[in-house]
Amino acid sequence: VIQAAIRFAKQEGLSVSLDLASFEMVRNSKSELRQLLESGNIDLCFANEDEAAELLRGEQEAGPEAALEFLGRHCRWAVVTLGSKGCIAKHDKEVVHISAIGETVATDATGAGDLF
Repeated sequence: VIQAAIRFAKQEGLSVSLDLASFEMVRNSKSELRQLLESGNIDLCFANEDEAAELLRGEQEAGPEAALEFLGRHCRWAVVTLGSKGCIAKHDKEVVHISAIGETVATDATGAGDLF
């Protein structure tokens, strides 16, 4: 179903965005996710620090910067969110760090990635 949706989007000239969703999902579907990312059909990918670490678990470098490099090799835009430290993003060869705006104490982080 996912591949069919991506094919349809590409046929219509649309961009495809992927949010890695949760570190548990990355852990349980790591090989499928990596295959999907490496296909080159994902234009924009979002990952938080935990998801990024899980995606590269077992490799020499598994930090946010290494994950950004991996995602940037396969996606036009890559973003790794860093919680209260903001995010890092890559487009082509340009990498930027964007600081978080303000600081707050979250009582529940549900939907934080959607809000981002």
